[in-house]
Parts: sequence; C-alpha cells; structure tokens
Amino acid sequence: MQVIVHGKNINITYEIKNAVDKNFNYLQEKYSKYIKKDMIAKVGIERNSNHTYNISVHIQLLNNNFLQCLVENHDLYVGINKTLVPLEKQLSRLKTVADKTGAESVGQFITKEILDDNSEVIIDVTENKD
Repeated sequence: MQVIVHGKNINITYEIKNAVDKNFNYLQEKYSKYIKKDMIAKVGIERNSNHTYNISVHIQLLNNNFLQCLVENHDLYVGINKTLVPLEKQLSRLKTVADKTGAESVGQFITKEILDDNSEVIIDVTENKD
C-alpha cells in the first residue's frame, strides 16, 4: 500500500511519517489478503487553532471505492494510533462479507456488489497476481 501524508498548518517530520507508516504496515500485515500493493492511503493531518489535531485517513481500494475515518485529538501520535480502530472495523466487516461470497479481495467483492446493484456501471479491475 502506498501512503501519502499531507500536513496543513504543520510540518510533516520524519517521526510523524514513521508513526503513520508503522500503523499502515500493521494493517498491511494483518489484512494482507485483502489489501493489495497498488492501493493508496492518503493521510491528512491538520493542526487547529485550539491546539488539537484532525487526522483524516482515506484508503483507496482497487475500484475507486474507499475506507475513511476522521479522528480529533490533542496528542498527534495518540490520534494517529486511534485511526486504526475505525479502519480495522471497516476492513473486518468487508473481510467477513468477502469471505462469505468467496471473493479473493475486498476490491473484487465491492466490484461485484456495484455491478449487481447497477448494471450500467463498467469497472475495469486489474488484479496483481503475487
């Protein structure tokens, strides 16, 4: 998974980038069957005037679907760690449904779901065979 970190009113230092990478490496290892290498995760970190941090995460799945969460906290590193909870819940839910339907990845499951709901949608998904 590719991780892009963007800061607003804050400089993204090596320590912040390292903390974000550590969390996404954890997700990559735990859900390696469902998270492919060509997925993109965008992390936006914003420092507010009341000395809180908004951490927004947007993970791009294979076919333009996404997982996202927003966390606000006074401590930046605690906020980064708290983003794992909603992301894991979303991935776990999709993993359960993908396992029941027999899909190989979350992206394939979501593609099938969209095609079943709307027959006019055409989605080209290229799978990486690792």
